Amino acid sequence: MAVLFRSLTLDNETKSPVETTVTGTVPAWLNGSLYRNGAGVFEVGETKLNHLFDGLAAISRYDIKDGRVLYKNRILRSKTWNDSVKANRLVYSQFGKVALPDPCKSIFSRFFSYFKIDEFTDNTSVNVVKHGDAFFTMTEVDKVLQIDPDSLDPVDTVKLNNLTAVHSATAHPLKDQNGTIYNLGSNFKNKNMAYNIIASEPNDNKDAKPFDNLRIVGSVPSRWKSYYSYSHSFGMSENYFIILEQNLCFNLFKAAFAKILGNAFVECLSVFDKEEVVFDVLQKENGERLKIAYRAENMFCFHFINCFEEKGHLVVDLCGYNDSNVVQRLYVRSLEKSTEIDATAFFMRYVLPLDVNKETPVGTNLVTLEGSKATAVKRANGSIFLTCDYLNDDPSGKIKYFA
Repeated sequence: MAVLFRSLTLDNETKSPVETTVTGTVPAWLNGSLYRNGAGVFEVGETKLNHLFDGLAAISRYDIKDGRVLYKNRILRSKTWNDSVKANRLVYSQFGKVALPDPCKSIFSRFFSYFKIDEFTDNTSVNVVKHGDAFFTMTEVDKVLQIDPDSLDPVDTVKLNNLTAVHSATAHPLKDQNGTIYNLGSNFKNKNMAYNIIASEPNDNKDAKPFDNLRIVGSVPSRWKSYYSYSHSFGMSENYFIILEQNLCFNLFKAAFAKILGNAFVECLSVFDKEEVVFDVLQKENGERLKIAYRAENMFCFHFINCFEEKGHLVVDLCGYNDSNVVQRLYVRSLEKSTEIDATAFFMRYVLPLDVNKETPVGTNLVTLEGSKATAVKRANGSIFLTCDYLNDDPSGKIKYFA
């Protein structure tokens, strides 16, 4: 494999902290530990993984103190990694790779296994999140792994589906000033609870486990009957949650037959590129959805950047793409052929007016923030059509007020 996808192994882990070479000067006031999580293993036995999102997790820790930086890393000892190494093959399917069948099973056992619900991978390879005093690794499945912050080994598995009605959650929860963690979860069985904002406060009870108090604080239905929008993150301001229902969707019909047909998760995606995207806004106080219908032309987003309220507007900053084809461009075979990833994102700022009612005029730009190029126009059907301001499209060095 290319250097970019060279797998971390037990032999080349940095198990004990090593001193790094610092170029420049680390500020004396900067002290602490920085954790990073990402795909680090792309081969298991004879199995070569297909997609950038398939890689098994490897965690890095940088210890910063007195101008020095120490580094260590470790493969995440998830059940997926442990079982796959033991079997010398991928045991649990990943985003773009289907797990190989057990060669020890008879043909009849393999056939009947198609009708059993597969256990989701616990390859939590995207993020490291601190909740209370505990550290967790996360991805977009129904599990999060609690890790020891020093050894980087898992110490517990939390299955979110056992705590509240969600079957997946994003890898990027958000935390408020009180330490409450919020996340966006999906429910694949109840259309009216398709997208759920879930919350968990820090627990003062030392006998309680983190996330034991997980609950749903707001829900939004899917606009499709058997499709759910793909979400990697969501937005939160002081008083609102923002859910982007975009047009890259999981096809539940395809997912139901994926194992029989030998299809990976990525092959269960469908794109409605002729439809507009939807910005759903929920009040943080009570979880109620605003009755204002915000729409924009088709785009795709992995990451929200920041959301804030200003002078009667809700400002939503996204790292966006003009289409969802970026997911298809992240196959390993494509990335190995090029030194550059054709996946340029734009800094998109949408401005959502909050004071909209029946008397609001049609056809008028409702954005009144000084210097903003974003627009929000009420249409005859009552919806608000948004266009964004491309903040990294202007090299003039003007103040843009973004995080």
